[in-house]
Amino acid sequence: QISVEGFARYLISEENSVIPPEKLDQSEDMTFPLSHYFINSSHNTYLTAGQLAGNSSVEMYRQTLLSGCRCVELDCWKGRTAEEEPVITHGFTMTSEISFKEVIEAIADCAFKTSPFPIILSFENHVDSPKQQAKMAEYCRSIFGDALLTETLEKYPLESGVPLPSPQELMGKILVKNKKSHPKPSDGSTKKKLSEQASNTNSDSSSVFEPSSPSAGPA
Repeated sequence: QISVEGFARYLISEENSVIPPEKLDQSEDMTFPLSHYFINSSHNTYLTAGQLAGNSSVEMYRQTLLSGCRCVELDCWKGRTAEEEPVITHGFTMTSEISFKEVIEAIADCAFKTSPFPIILSFENHVDSPKQQAKMAEYCRSIFGDALLTETLEKYPLESGVPLPSPQELMGKILVKNKKSHPKPSDGSTKKKLSEQASNTNSDSSSVFEPSSPSAGPA
């Protein structure tokens, strides 16, 4: 006997939350490993409507972060203009494209206005151009600056059995989650090629990204 609208309201109501409402009134201990927490996350963040033919908008990143979201998705694709600027869109659909650089600028502008705790950028990286991947890394480094986490924390090496750092230890930091592939080029190291591309843009940003295959998604 419930309407579609009523069912939708139930799904997003406090009574149906993954966290009991009474728990939200407690002071949370933010010193546990990052993986111990539910994280307010956004999927297809850039879309204003449906994922087949909807428009993409940079403004969606601002709105999502200002509403309290701490993990946003960036579907990255190779730009096909003469400038070879990477773009964000929903691949193989009629959704519009937006500038990767403008999205990074919007995230930098709003990242910590509602919370000091870390932001996670989930890259679904389909960019198979070393030159454009180098641009992506350069934009992240130059626009995020010191907020971008580019090296593992000394106490938390990326090794099996070692926990992730806590939200408290990552306050004010932006983390990039980007799946790596391990191609086997026949004419030298792909990583070296990416470093050379980065050098051409006066940046050592090759340490942020490894080349990804066109089908690579977030880790």
